[in-house]
Amino acid sequence: MTLHHNEALRGCIGSLQAYRSLIEDISGNAFSAAFQDPRFAPLEEHELAG
Repeated sequence: MTLHHNEALRGCIGSLQAYRSLIEDISGNAFSAAFQDPRFAPLEEHELAG
């Protein structure tokens, strides 16, 4: 899952091997990209609408 904000990378997390259902993978990686990517501060409330 890759997140961009204002055309800049804001978070990116994923795996190369499938180990859970697709819906669990999408929702889990979306959350992780937004709040747990160690390269970026967690998303703030004003960024969520975008």
